[in-house]
Amino acid sequence: MKDDSKVVAQVQLGEVFLSEKINPIRKFMDSQRIRNYVARKSARVFGLSSISDLRVGMRRISLTARVLEVCEPHFIVTRFGNPGVMADAKIEDSSGAVKLTLWGDQIGSVSVGDTVQIVNARVLSFRGEKQVQIGRSGTLRAEREPCN
Repeated sequence: MKDDSKVVAQVQLGEVFLSEKINPIRKFMDSQRIRNYVARKSARVFGLSSISDLRVGMRRISLTARVLEVCEPHFIVTRFGNPGVMADAKIEDSSGAVKLTLWGDQIGSVSVGDTVQIVNARVLSFRGEKQVQIGRSGTLRAEREPCN
């Protein structure tokens, strides 16, 4: 409730109410912010086996994929003002492909053709594109393809 652009009351609404057909603010559930919230809240996925199952907002995912390409690293300044180095890679499994964002030391640890095992990653959307990011508590392990 607002009075002269000041919040005077806040009420928490349950998901059951918000999902009811007769709910007057049902369209609110169609917003991207709410979809991301619900995905984060229900993200309890471990040992995810395929890229096609990935949804924006998922956390703590694990997967194994093959590296298709690794772009040149470039320097950036994060939204917090910190400098960093990042590179994008494209990974695939039998179900599809997705962008993998590599930061710092992760960049030199993978190359095209490697099979990577990713543990404790999250799925984000950046500029409308789905991508997998490995946070501080996640791990990335690359296995080189043997030369014949």
